[in-house]
Order: sequence, then C-alpha cells, then structure tokens
Amino acid sequence: MQFNKTLLVGNFTRDPDIKYLSDGQMVVNFSLACNERGKDKEGNKTNIVSFFECAAFGKVAEIIGDHLGKGDMVLIEGKLKQDRWEDGAGNKRSKIKIIVNNVEFLKSKKDPQSKQPEDPQSEPNNDEFSDENPPF
Repeated sequence: MQFNKTLLVGNFTRDPDIKYLSDGQMVVNFSLACNERGKDKEGNKTNIVSFFECAAFGKVAEIIGDHLGKGDMVLIEGKLKQDRWEDGAGNKRSKIKIIVNNVEFLKSKKDPQSKQPEDPQSEPNNDEFSDENPPF
C-alpha cells in the first residue's frame, strides 16, 4: 500500500501567484510558513520555521486566488510532488512541493472575524473547502 497525504497549518508568505495553463485552467503558486514551537535540551523555548512551496489548480486555485493573501493563516490538505529537471549546465535538479486539493481559512488579515483554530494540530472539520465544497 502507498500513501501520500500532507496536512499543514501555516501562513502565506506572499500573495498567490496566479497563472493559467494552456487549457485555460487556473493555477496558483504560493509559499506557506509553518512554525514548530518546542523546547531545547535546556528548557528554552524554540521556534523553528519551515517554508513550503505549494500549488493549487482549478476551483481550489480560484478560491485561493480570490480570497487569500500574504499573512493569511490556512489549513491545507494535499500531496507531495517531486519535480525533476536538468539545469542549463546539465546538473540534475529536483524540488518537492505540495499540490493542494483542500483549503480551510483560519485567520485573515483582511477579516478580523475569521475563524481562529483552537488546536492547529487537530484534524480538519467538515467545513473544509474543496472542488466539491467551495466557500460560496
């Protein structure tokens, strides 16, 4: 059995980059910053930030492009995808990104009334937005 699923809670590091494929389908690319808080061996608080490149297509891309921007906190669900290519010098390169298929709005800089997560490590609820369940 194989399994490829990723759940992240984080903040947009920049506004989504909106593009269109040759078939007219929208794609958005964005970066998500996720904080991991803990304590080191001496008991001092630590905060490790990881940055993840993400892409969304179709309806999910439209939702993200229309409603989200830099600083907004979201929960995303998706899968990992590894892109491989050769650079101009013939070196093999690769990059892993997250292909987003669901998004849940948690906190928006534009809307102070937006939902606050009680426990960002908890499972997503049924209000999740997807191709089958858009926010409108």
